[in-house]
Amino acid sequence: MTIRLQQMHPALVHLPNPLLNAAASDLLHGVRHMIEEVTAGRSCRPSPPGVRSIFPRSIDEEPKGRSSERNDEIGGLLVLPDAAAHRAVIALHEWWGLNDWVVQQATGLAEHGHVVFAMDLYRGAVTTDPVEARRLKRNLSQDRAIGDMKAIFDHLSAPDVDPKQVSAVGWSLGGGLALQLAIHEPRLARCVVNYGALPAQAVELQSIEAPMMGNFGALDRSIPAAKVRAFETAMRDLGKSVDIKLYEGAGHAFANPANARGYRAEAASDAWGRTLAFLDIDKNSQRVV
Repeated sequence: MTIRLQQMHPALVHLPNPLLNAAASDLLHGVRHMIEEVTAGRSCRPSPPGVRSIFPRSIDEEPKGRSSERNDEIGGLLVLPDAAAHRAVIALHEWWGLNDWVVQQATGLAEHGHVVFAMDLYRGAVTTDPVEARRLKRNLSQDRAIGDMKAIFDHLSAPDVDPKQVSAVGWSLGGGLALQLAIHEPRLARCVVNYGALPAQAVELQSIEAPMMGNFGALDRSIPAAKVRAFETAMRDLGKSVDIKLYEGAGHAFANPANARGYRAEAASDAWGRTLAFLDIDKNSQRVV
């Protein structure tokens, strides 16, 4: 198993796909050493307090709306906490791609003690244009995304991480995919869905083993409150662990400050606190990153 840093997307960690062809029990150990080596030889953004090694790319350094041609590799951002960590989170971005806001969320989770892998589902494409974002989302194969998530899950279950403590957190597009990972990966520890798409068929929920938390806007027209409550009822009827909160006065993407008209600071802060508590990270923290 090799790990390569592609300069095409500065400071991204790329893992060959498929990842399951060879044993990689020392994956995270190898990543740490590689990150330390490259950090020593090039300038990076300063790491926040409590984060030892961080490899965010600069969004300004890469072409908007263009994806990597290296489709045999899974890209993403690996954020390592300063202290030895035994839990991990797979962070899944909105339809804009792996942008600075998602980097901030990943960093915030790492500051609370998690190894975080923020996946680059679009193979390098990032945009601020809704038309382009819709195209990127439409062209994303759900089967491929699920395969990528499962591969990352397996390799985060390395010696540095307790294999029983790998969770997923997603927003919008990523929220729906976090739930898909829970459906397809019974070993997932916990699943946090922030205004993500819900399965159309209740039968899909039967395979979910992970406790699930959902944060939704009561005014979200794409995911109506009635559908959220129906999902909650279906989960409970199946005996699943589910914690749903609908935020009054909030619509879709209420947690992202870039959503100028829809951002709701109070709801965002509460959802962040709920997420940290649910993941069993510093339950007293209300920090919004």
